[in-house]
Amino acid sequence: MLSLNVTNTIYILFANKSLPNLDTIFINIKAITRVYETKFLGVIIQHNLKWHAHILALTDYGINGLMDYLSRVTVRVRGRI
Repeated sequence: MLSLNVTNTIYILFANKSLPNLDTIFINIKAITRVYETKFLGVIIQHNLKWHAHILALTDYGINGLMDYLSRVTVRVRGRI
């Protein structure tokens, strides 16, 4: 039997222009949360199918990794001097 964890369930509507204003969706008298972007299999999906949020997250991830690497390299160089 398939069970659904309603507290962890979300939904997203996809549209190019304006999103319709829908009533709340309920499952077993519990409201399902509507989101405008979500992460699925490592990809951030937006309601308008744009890539801005995903690219921003990748950029932040890359910058943080680079800064971490540079801080480790400078510590090693300073230790040798």
